[in-house]
Amino acid sequence: MALKALKKKTVYTVEMAEQMAVEYDEISKHIKMLEEKKKKLADSIKECASEIGVKSSNGNYYLNTASFVVGKESATSTKLNQDRALEFVKKTKALKDCVQKVEVVNEATLEEHYKNGDISDEDMKNLCDYKTTFRVSVKKNEEMPEVQQTAASRKKR
Repeated sequence: MALKALKKKTVYTVEMAEQMAVEYDEISKHIKMLEEKKKKLADSIKECASEIGVKSSNGNYYLNTASFVVGKESATSTKLNQDRALEFVKKTKALKDCVQKVEVVNEATLEEHYKNGDISDEDMKNLCDYKTTFRVSVKKNEEMPEVQQTAASRKKR
């Protein structure tokens, strides 16, 4: 609490915003370049490890360097295939308790009812959750296109 009271509020100017945007833009470019370089290095390290490294019992490749142990490691994720599992469980009567029915609202049909007037604006608003988030926006100013004057605007002069 005491620190908040001591902290001075920054008074921003357009020039400060310009300087921050330039720095943000430069950092974004560097990050993109570094991510691309990191991906290429990762691909090269994996290729190198699999060519001249030692294969472990689980199929990974490792190579000792002066400062690092580099490697190509496998990663396997597992996700239940709902279609095959449902078919299997239905065939095995003892496993019927593994199946559950889930009720969901068909959003497309609900939207059609809303468009047809079956659901009021207020009811529809109450059926929805709203979450507002903010992200930074930094874009280069583009040259403004020349606007031709209309006859009406010339007459006002």
